[in-house]
Order: sequence, then C-alpha cells, then structure tokens
Amino acid sequence: MKLAEGKWKITKKRLKAMTAVVMCGLAISAIAKPVIANNMNVTIKGVVYDDKNENGKRDSNENGIPNVSVSDGKKITVTDEEGNYQLATSADRRQTDIVFVTVPSGYNVKTDENKTPQFYKMLGSLKAGETREQDFGLLHTPENKNPNFSFANVADVHVEAGTTNNRERFTDQLKQINESTGDPAFIAVSGDLTNRATDAEFQDYTASTATSTLPVYPAVGNHDFAPGSDYQTRIDRYRNYLGPEWYSFDYGNKHFVTLENTLGFSEADQLEWLKQDLALNAKDKEVVVFVHKPLNTPQTPSPDNTKQFIELLSEYNTRLVMVGHTHVNDVAQDTIPGADHVTTVSSSYTIDQSPNGFRMVTFQGDKQDPKFKMYDVNKSASIVHPANNSEVSQGKMNILVNAYNTSSNVKKVEYRIDGGPWKKLKQSSGMSWYGTWDDSKAKLGRHHMEVRVTDDAENVWAKISQFTIVDSDKKITPKSGSDWTMFHGDAQHTGYAKDTLEAGLRLSWTYHTPGTILTSSPAIVDGIIYIGTRDEDGNKHHAIHAVDQKTGKKLWQVKADAQVQSSPAVAEGIVYASTIRGTLYAMDAKTGKMIWEKSVGKDEVQRAWMYYSPTVENGVVYQAYSTGSGGAMMAIDARTGKELWNSPLAGGWIVESTPVVKDGKVYVGADGGWLIALDAKSGKEIWRQKPAGGWMHSMPSISDGRVYMGYQGGLLVALDASTGKELWRYKSSDSSYIHGGATGSSAAIADGVVYMGFPDGNVAALDAASGLLKWKYRTQGGIISSAAVSGEVVFIGSNDGNLYAFDRMTGQPLWQHEIGAWVASSPAISGNTLVVGALDGNLYAFTPGGKMVQRWPRITGKVSDAKTGKPVSGAAILAINDKGETQTTVADTEGEYVLGVQPGKYTLSAKRRGYLNGDPVSAQIVAGQVETVNLHLEEITEPVAGKSQEAPDYNSGSPRLDAVNGEEYHYVMNDRIQATISSEIGTNNLAGTFQPGWLGDLALLDNNGMETIDWSEMVLTPTMNDPKRPWNREGEWLSLPAIQVEGDTVKASGQAQMNPAVKTSVTYKVLPNAPIAKFTLELNNTGSEDFKGYFQYLLDPDSPDDTVFVPGITAANPGFITSGYTGNYLYDGPKTAISSPAHGIAWVNDQPAGLSAFGYIFGASFDASVAAGQKKSISWYHITDYPAEGSDPAANIANWAAMIGTLDPEAAEQSRIQGRVTDAETKQPVEGVLVEALDEDNKVIASSTTNQEGKYLFAIQKPGHYKVQTSRLSYESALIDTKISAGETKSLDLPLKPVTVNVSTGKVLPGPVSEGSKQDILMENSKLAMMIASVTNDAQLPGVTKGKPIDISAKGYHDQMDWFNLPYVSKEQPTGPDAWAQLTVKSEEVKIEESTTERAVLSVNGGSMEDPELSVNTTYTILPDQEWISAETIVTNTGKEAKSVWLGDALDHDGSGQKSGVAGHGSITLPYSSPQEFIPTEPWIGMTGTDRQTIGLVYSGNTTGLKAYGNGNWMMTRQFIDLPAGKSHTMTRKIVAAPAGSEDPFSVLSAIFE
Repeated sequence: MKLAEGKWKITKKRLKAMTAVVMCGLAISAIAKPVIANNMNVTIKGVVYDDKNENGKRDSNENGIPNVSVSDGKKITVTDEEGNYQLATSADRRQTDIVFVTVPSGYNVKTDENKTPQFYKMLGSLKAGETREQDFGLLHTPENKNPNFSFANVADVHVEAGTTNNRERFTDQLKQINESTGDPAFIAVSGDLTNRATDAEFQDYTASTATSTLPVYPAVGNHDFAPGSDYQTRIDRYRNYLGPEWYSFDYGNKHFVTLENTLGFSEADQLEWLKQDLALNAKDKEVVVFVHKPLNTPQTPSPDNTKQFIELLSEYNTRLVMVGHTHVNDVAQDTIPGADHVTTVSSSYTIDQSPNGFRMVTFQGDKQDPKFKMYDVNKSASIVHPANNSEVSQGKMNILVNAYNTSSNVKKVEYRIDGGPWKKLKQSSGMSWYGTWDDSKAKLGRHHMEVRVTDDAENVWAKISQFTIVDSDKKITPKSGSDWTMFHGDAQHTGYAKDTLEAGLRLSWTYHTPGTILTSSPAIVDGIIYIGTRDEDGNKHHAIHAVDQKTGKKLWQVKADAQVQSSPAVAEGIVYASTIRGTLYAMDAKTGKMIWEKSVGKDEVQRAWMYYSPTVENGVVYQAYSTGSGGAMMAIDARTGKELWNSPLAGGWIVESTPVVKDGKVYVGADGGWLIALDAKSGKEIWRQKPAGGWMHSMPSISDGRVYMGYQGGLLVALDASTGKELWRYKSSDSSYIHGGATGSSAAIADGVVYMGFPDGNVAALDAASGLLKWKYRTQGGIISSAAVSGEVVFIGSNDGNLYAFDRMTGQPLWQHEIGAWVASSPAISGNTLVVGALDGNLYAFTPGGKMVQRWPRITGKVSDAKTGKPVSGAAILAINDKGETQTTVADTEGEYVLGVQPGKYTLSAKRRGYLNGDPVSAQIVAGQVETVNLHLEEITEPVAGKSQEAPDYNSGSPRLDAVNGEEYHYVMNDRIQATISSEIGTNNLAGTFQPGWLGDLALLDNNGMETIDWSEMVLTPTMNDPKRPWNREGEWLSLPAIQVEGDTVKASGQAQMNPAVKTSVTYKVLPNAPIAKFTLELNNTGSEDFKGYFQYLLDPDSPDDTVFVPGITAANPGFITSGYTGNYLYDGPKTAISSPAHGIAWVNDQPAGLSAFGYIFGASFDASVAAGQKKSISWYHITDYPAEGSDPAANIANWAAMIGTLDPEAAEQSRIQGRVTDAETKQPVEGVLVEALDEDNKVIASSTTNQEGKYLFAIQKPGHYKVQTSRLSYESALIDTKISAGETKSLDLPLKPVTVNVSTGKVLPGPVSEGSKQDILMENSKLAMMIASVTNDAQLPGVTKGKPIDISAKGYHDQMDWFNLPYVSKEQPTGPDAWAQLTVKSEEVKIEESTTERAVLSVNGGSMEDPELSVNTTYTILPDQEWISAETIVTNTGKEAKSVWLGDALDHDGSGQKSGVAGHGSITLPYSSPQEFIPTEPWIGMTGTDRQTIGLVYSGNTTGLKAYGNGNWMMTRQFIDLPAGKSHTMTRKIVAAPAGSEDPFSVLSAIFE
C-alpha cells in the first residue's frame, strides 16, 4: 500500500496481512492488524504429533509435540503443550498453498516416493475466509540428536534429457553417494535441480531421487524457475513438485535453513520468516544454510539485500553456508564470521575445470569437514614411484602412491618389496601416500613392489610395479637452464622451450603439498620453481610455493586469501600470483616477502574473481578479472603496484583469460566468446571478435602474426593478430571426456606447427598457417594441460592421469608416466628438468634417464599435380596397413610430408580438396629406415561427377558430415565446391540424410574446407508451411533411391511419399568456376488425378551463428514469408565475417511461392502443381561462400545470385545494374548503402548493399525503365531514372551528399535488434540516428509504441536498443521486475514540424489512457553535429482537480554484454528479477554493451526528486510530480547515442551533462 493524497489505496492483489510477533518463552502468537478491505485471510490449524505407528494418522495414544514451528513461509506459529497450532495466512500469497513444520532434533518425517522429506503439506489453492485443518505426524528418532553425523551435498544437477547431465547420469551419481561410507544422514541439493524448469525435467529429477536410499532435501536454483510475470507464478511449478522454496529443520545440534536467493532475497516474506525462524530455533544451535547462489562473488544477487541476510545470520552461531551456482569448488571464511562459505562444484559440468563431485560434510565434536569427493573413481591405485618398468638409482628410494575411491575414504596404504614385510606409507594429501625405502643394499637388477590399499569399509585393492635398480651414478640431478617465466613459458604463451629434452624421463623428486594443483602451472627462474595450490575442503592450503629446482625442497611459502588456480609469473626478481577472490600478490622471488598486493572488491559483498594468471612484459603486469559490473583488464606497474589503466572486457563470469602481449598489443579472452585486442600502453580497444560462444578456459597464444584461441567443444580458432579476422578453425570431434566440452588447453606453437590438447582426449598437431591436421593421438581422458615443446618432443598432461611425450614430427607416443591423478597443470621446462603439477597436490620434477620407445620408421615424399608437376600443399596423406589402421599427415607448402608408422606393409594415398585422387602406392616399411613415396593428384578444372566410398577431405571441425568412409555416396564438384548426395538414411545429427538421394554435404574446397550443413529436406506437400511441423515432415518426403552419374551430373530418382503416382527426380550439377550447385526437380504425374501443392527445399545450417537475411525485409529471421522480398536469393549464416561459410538459396527461371527464413532452418517453396499425365520442371541454386566484410554479410551470396545468368546457360537471361557509391565531398567509397531498383509502379524489385569498396550489383529479370534509389544513414538519398535492355549490364556510379540534419521516412537502422520500418520516421545528423515509431508496434509496448524511439545508434554503430518507453505517466510508482511496462501513454499523431539543413523538429501528441484528463505531448529536436536529440515532454492536467502522478522514461538494451549505468553507481548488472532504486549524483541514466556504444538520457530543467530504478537489462527514471488543475509539467532530456568512454562507458553522459 501507499499513502497518497491522504487516502488509502488498496487492491486485493497488493494487500499484505500485517502481523506483530510476540514471544513468550518458546511460544509465539500472531496478532493480525485489522484488515481495511478485501479480507484475504485464511486460517490453517491442526496438531503436530508423535506418529508412533507411522500410519500417517493420529491415533488416541499419540501425543502432540509442543514447541514445533509451523509456517506458510512468511509467518511462523508454534505448537502449544498439546501440539496444537493455528496459523493465519493470505489466500493470495502463492498460487499453490503449502504449510510446513520445522522438524525438531530427535524427530524425522517420512519421504514421498521420490525421497523428498514430507515436512510440508500441499493445501492446493486456499479460498479467502477458509479454515483448513492439517495435521503433521513426526517420527520419534532419538538417534537424530547425535551431534556427530554427516550429510552429502550436491549442486547444479541440471537434469535434462539429452544433455551432459541426463537422468541416467544423475541416478548413477546418487548411487555413488548412497554407497558412501560414513553413514550420511541425508543428501542436500544446493539448487539448479533442472535445466529449464520444465515438467519433464522435474519428473526426471524426482525419478532419479526416487532411487536414493537417503532422503534428498532440495533447494531452488535460478534454473528452477518457470516463466512468469511475478514471483508466485514463477515458483509455482517447483512448489508443486518439491515443496516450499525456503524452510528449516533440525538435526543433531544443528539448525538447517534452506533459503532462496535467485529472486527470494528481494521478497520481504523470506527475511521476515528467517528472522522469526532463527529467533525461535537457532539460539542454542549451530546454523547451517543451504542456498543456491554464493554470498560473496560477482554472481551474488542484490548485494544490498544479501547484506541484510549476511548480517542476520552473523547474529547467530552460523557455522556453514553451502552454495552452488558458479560450478566451482571453493571454501571461504570471509563472508560470515566463524562460518565456512562452501561452494560445491556442479554435478553437471564445471566452470573452474575441477572434476565433477559432491561433498561429504562431517561433524565430529567441534570440528566440521566439508570434504570434496570426485565422482566415478572406483578403487584407483597408481604407483607413481617406482613406476612400472622404470629404473631407479641405488640409494634411498622414494615411494609414492596415489589411491582414491569415490564412495569411501582410503585409510591405509602399505607396500612391500619382493614379497617382504608390509610397511605403511604416510598420507600427504587427499590422494597421495609416500615413504622411503633404503635400497642401497639391494641387488642391482629387477625387483617388484606390491601396494595394498585399505579403505574405511575394509575393502582392499592392490597394484604391482616392476622396477630395476641401477648404479647410483646413473642418477641425473636437475639443473637449471633458460627461464620459464610464466604460464606457457613467456608473454606470448608459445609453450616453446629453449632447452632440449629427449622423451625418456625419470622422476627425480616430488614436492608434496596437502592441497591440490589444478591448472596452476610452474614458473622456473634462476633455479627456483613457483607454483600455486588450492584447498578443496578448507582454506588452509591456498598458497604460493617456491621450490628449489635441484633438490625439490621448499624455499618459502606464502599463504593466500583464496585458491591459487592461476600460474605465477616472475620478472625482475618479483613473483606475481593471483587468487580466485580478486587478489594479486607481488612477492620477492628469493624470500617470498610481500612487496605489494592489490585486491578488487575486497570489502564488498560481490567480491571479484581472478581465476587466471598474470602476464608480465616490459615492466607491466596485465591481469584480467571479473566483477558484478563485468570483466576488466588492468595494467599495473610491476614495481609499485600502481594501476596504469583499466579497460572493460565483457560479461561477468570467470572466463576472462590470461592475456598475451606482443608488438605493443594485449590479447585477452572474455566472457561470451570474445577475443579482444587492446593497446598495451593505453588499454584502448583495437578490435574484438567473437568466433564462438560458450565457456572459455583456453588462453590465447600468439606467433607469426596469428592469435590462437580455444573454444568450448574442442574448437581452436586462428585469427589475424592485426585485424582480428578469422583465418581458420579446427574442431576435435571425438566424444568429449569432459562433461560440457570445455576446452582448457592452450595452443603451443613451434616452427609453423600448433600443438593442442582437447576435451575429447586428443593431442593434435596442426599446420599453423592453414589449420590442417598433421597428426593426432587420443589419450584416455580430457586434456586441460597445455603442451610444452622441446627439441623434437611434445610434452603434455592428460586427465587420464598420465604425462605424455610425443614425437613432434609424427605424433608417435614415445613415453608416458602414470601419476594417477589429473595432470591439468601444464609442464614447464628449464635446463634438463621438466616440472609439472597434478591434482594430487604434488609437484613433479623429471630429468633424463628414463626409457622411451624406439622411434617409428618414417615415410617421406612429395605430393604433386600429375599434369603440371607443381607441389600440392595441404594434401592429406593416408597410410593404411594390412589391419585397416590409418595414419595421416599433411603436406607442407612445398608438397613435402613426413609420416611415422610402425614397420609393416602400407598402402599410401593422397587427397586434397579440389583434386581428383591419384593411384595408391604400396610400400614395405622397415624399422630404422626412411622410405620415400611420392604421390600424385589431378587438379579439377571443370565440373565433374562421380561416386566414392572415401569421405571427402572436409575440415575436421565441420559440425555435421553425412558422407563417411566406407559408405558409398555420389558427388558433383568443381574447383570451388563439392556437394555430396547421400545413399544412406540417417536421422538428425547422424551421418546420412532423411531419405536417399538428398544433398548431404556441401563445402568450399579452400584451405578451410569447413562444411556447415546439417541436413537438407525435400518435401512435396499440399501446404507450403506447417507451423506445427516446420521441418522433419515425414510422409511428405521425396524418396530418391535410384542414384546414378550422368556425365558431370548426378541424378537421383524416385517418388513422392504422399502421392506415389508423382514420380520425381532431382539432377545435381555445379556451375563452372563458382561456388554454386544447381538442382533441377522433374515431376511426372503418372496418376489419373491432378496434383496441387508445393515443393519445398529446406536446409539446416550449422554455422556458429545462423541468421537469415532476405533482401527487402528489414528484420533478420522473419519466419515464413510470401511477399516483400526484392531479390532472387535468401541468406543464412553468420552475421559477421568469420571463416565459417554461409549458405544461400537462389532462383532465376522459377520464382518461389514462399520462403522459410527462421535462422535455424531456411528454404524455398515452389508451386509444384502438375496435372494428371503431365510433367513439370523446377530449378533452383544452392550457393555457399563466406559472410562478407562490412555491414551486409549477405553481399557475397547476393553477388553470386546476380551472376547466375552468366554462369548457367540454361538460366533465363538476366540484366544487371552495378556501380560504385561514393561520398560526394571526400570521393571515398561508402559502405552499407542500400541500392534498390523500383519498377514503374514504384515497387522494389531488386536490391543490393554496397561493400567496403562501395560497390553494388543486382540482377533485373525484365528489361525496361527503372528508378534506382539509395538509402544510407548520414547521407541524403539519391534517385536516378535508367533504362536497361535484355542481358545488359549497366554501370551507375552514385555520389551521395552527407546530411547535416535530416528527418524523413524511407530508411532503417541496421542492427541485430532493429525493428523500425521505412514507414517510421528517422531523425539523423552526422553523429547519430534515431527511429521514431509511426507504424511499428513493439510487442513489449503493445498499442503505445507510436511516437516513441525504437531504434538508435551512434554513427558507425548498429542499433542495440529494443525500445524507449519515453515517456510514461503512472498513477502508482512503478516497481518490480516489470516496472518498465507502463503502457499508459498513447500517441495519436506523429508529425514532422520542421526540416531544414540546420534543424529538424518532430512532434508527438497524445495522452494518458489511465486518465483522459492528462495530455502528453513530446517534441524531438535535432541539430547538426550533436551526439544527442533533445526531447521535451509536456504533461498537462486538463481537469478541474489537482493530480499527482509518476513521470519518467524507461530504456531496454538487448545487445550483447548489456549493462546499465546511473550517475554515481558505476555499471549495474543486477539480474532481471532484482531491480533496485538508485539516487543519481547527476541526472542521467544509460545502457551499454560489448559494442562500446553508450545510449542514455541526460535530464535538465526540473529534476527535483528524480531517481533511477532498474537492473542490468533495463533502466528507468521515476519522478513524482504534482499537477494542479489546468497546469503543466515539463520534462526535458537529451537522448544520447555515442561511442563509450575508454574506461568508463558512461563518462560520455556525465560530460554531456556538464
């Protein structure tokens, strides 16, 4: 309620029952304030009793239980001495009403069939005035009072069929927990039980928990909210499946509280309930909290609200807070005094790259231990030293064993030598056990060691190692050499060692830590090794260690404030290391003495994240971090710690990566897939590119002008370091061992070859210039480690627990050492020593002296063109032995290759895109010899057709391939493209096509060779488009099983499924010297009835960003359309110029009746009606090419479509208009100009957009008279009459005059969310352009869009705004997540009042639909060379009584990286659900995103009481004004669109205000 004009304004929806809570002993009573109107009160009463016979009904001998809390989630009442309670609640509080009890210690409740404890009762939907009786039967369980107990905690389950954590996987995880030792009392899930909160997912989740023996307590995560406009709607589905969103229970001497903080910390009910609950139940108990989102990270919601909960919990003996959400492992003690704040990693996929797992939390006396346990490790034991088949020097032999089991705890590890007595080992970490054996008296030669592992369930498992004792003089002592100063060796992250190591290594020493080493990798400088450690179970073992390289002894150790996941960097005698909680340390390299430290957000609720490593170059430390306001990169003076500059990156998750520095530029990865180049001196952004999305964990590497970056799903992308242009991409396509497919490895580069590990376990060598695969080897675990290259060897670790060495040239595995724990750390090399960390917490040093296998014999040779003799670079060479096993490599720029194979007989062949295969060559390969085999290919110079069983030489990164080795397919190809026609039937995402005879694959035959078509579909149907079934229309398919080669074409014949009398065939051919395939459908109606219907050709492209553009249609992905398009093609592919091909469908002879333009699928429908006994032919074209540079990515496809008439002699003759558009003053080309041809009826019949050279081209189907007109922001339009003859190509160069000020129709703003049409009114000058709605109706502003800005951009930028609700007028103060939706001001007239070269004025007249006596008129004024448009709104009270209203504006940014700004409050990234009020220090609000464009409103005039309200998605102003009768109020502001400031994106708004 709010008090206004001295009157209470009350509605049923907003009425809140008010209670005063009075405590007397342990009892509490609720006293309701008299309700003024619309009484919604409901009474719930009943008894809580001891259900002795567990029948769920109260029998006469079952006593009530006193002092039990009973609640609806807002108010709490307490049972009296007889166990009776009475609770007043409100009928409109929730859609589904629930009452629940706080089960006291010593009692328990039954679970339902899904193992959810039934401490709550579902009451359905209560009616106002109703009295409902509900009893609770508790089970007396005295053992629950034992203060020593344990429970299991899991988080972020994300159950969803078909994803990384489906029902089956979660069920297996619960099985492992239920089998755990320690007798856990229950399982608690810290939120995100589902992925999308669908009924199916809740059902899968509960089906999994139903298999548990232990009760499973749920909590709500952000993924568990259903869609809806208010809290009670969004939470209702969860409540129906799992009960109340917050609750409590007692166990032992602990009071457990489950809270909801995604949206709930903004709900007053929860805080009110918690205060009562703790006062009643927690005074003499330790408190344990379950809540989804952490209370101390950038992802912490509503910091001010969170702070209230922290302060409240701090008043009690809170010992433990169990959270999830961030998919990481972490334990902090800086959030609530005396409490461990424990983050449990996701059971689905992890973001800090740690293993999936759970926690077994144990209370014993006054101690608590939140022990982390990895899933899926079954009685593992690895003898790290002496390794099996290794040699050890005589003397004291170190023994090291790693042992682990998911469902138990290893309590004892013993060993014996040669059958001697068993001896115990000591434990150094959660996995490692060590000891020493004096072998100085042992005989030289072969020995064996047995290891016996015993767990706390008395299970025993064993391992044996055979080893050889050799003379002590064979031991090689570690020696230092060239420095390895930081992650991957240097500031360029090349991973290339200056010192040479051969593959055969021997473990020299092990440095034990009690923590873990995940991705921290060693730095080695001046004979000292530096490494960081994590503590998975507490915070004692977060540290930076300095270790002597020669001896492995600790020199110093500095305790850190959080996990050191990053790798230390060393320069000029200083060690730099960062922690995940936003602290960067600078320490003396020799002593560890702190020189300086810098923390980001240390005293804030939203602490910063700093997961990745610092890079040091030329006296500057570069460190990326994340905050609640987004990611940033800071440059710091390495000596003093002074910040030199700070530049924003993107997003706010923990994916800002370790930067590389080269040639005065800093390159860094950022949230959402961005790779950003900054000026090293100033931090100014040079370029940013987004080759792919998803989580980013790989670090960039740079060499020879190319930047390499790994992306989720095993993808590696190479970009030009100067421009950011993508050069190539490679995808490792085996099934990922890492759930979620995160790519954590970074590229190593040496001598023109890139070496990289992938989540599918593959280690691959790629040609650095082309990305072509030279060799790969698959380990048995995902790879996070980054390779180190030394001499002729590549070293890398794997999550299969091994450290590997490979032959650089051939990929032959030469040596491996079993560690038995993840080797996610990256090896470092200095002198004769390789050092690497492992998840067991140990740092390992290896030196020469170990055994390696004999190198394979090699095959060398040259691949050349059979006709010209020219070398064929990039040709793939295949060597197949008698067993059918294949080894591959690729030829270099001279056509030469080297291939390593085991001895035997091989058949060698070569293949290359754009070439016909030559004859295979047989060779007998002998050990120790080099065999020379030259191979030949024949270049394709004209269209050909054929069939094959050998898969095309497409890029391995191609997402979907339908032609595979061993399965016959047909093909048509030229020197530009190859198309395959499949014979195999395959379902979606599998090889083959839905029906035989369809297009399977189509790709460019360039060095990239990326194939990006998932499937094609050919349909004969009575309807063009079925909204319920836009694709996969089985029953309407063409089945074309008879496939044959006819000259340079392939013909596939068959019939229509829906009418077998309609015989069909499709002929495939490619046009010469063009990336175009022509398709011709022949229909033969052999039946007695006419067929009426349509043929549809549909495609599913699989580029990283599938977007359809249709000429003549402003919106992207317009859906199914039958009119309005102006060209002879449609485009589907990336919106930006990346090296992932796009696709187009074009037509000349046959015009489509409709177009499918959805983005994820696209296609064309043609009239296929054919009379009985008649035939019909339909032709169309499939084009593939890269998205074009500039503002029109479809330009390349468009140009090819316009040229079809010259390429295909069977196509109807086309006329063409082409030319160049220039600036009339500067004579420079103008890119992005829309050039259209209008017929005599002024209908647009063709269009094109100029490229970066100002050139355009389009085809005209009919000769005649036309008008050619232009449209481009910042330029006046041009209009020229022309006449064109049949087959003529006419050149029209068009100079355009820049505008100073313009207001007109006929233009649109480009941009991903642009929605204005040519009928709307555009205001523009040389700095910005803004579209005012005249006809467009925004779906979020239905009926009130007219007269409001809908698109805006600064010059050179694209529109990123969804809308401006400018202005709104409301009787009530807008609040809540949908406060922006004030649909009250409706405009009747939009009129251009003035339009000169110096000034343009637009008036908008309307009024309030809420109060017809309020008129609302806005005037927009634009002047030359200003970065804003002035908007003046006058609200007039035309009535006879005074009024009070809220007045303001709202703006909504829909671009990437969206965030809001309010003067004095910096960047705001609050979630949509948690808007807050802000008091601006200056009268402006704004929004921005990753495009570095700021949009804002700067107010002037009467700004008294002006406040801001909003979140990271939208922001609004609110001003309360009084309007006497007949009086007006004026609100004046500048609508700004300008490039963002270099550091503060909103500084431009402050500058305009000043």
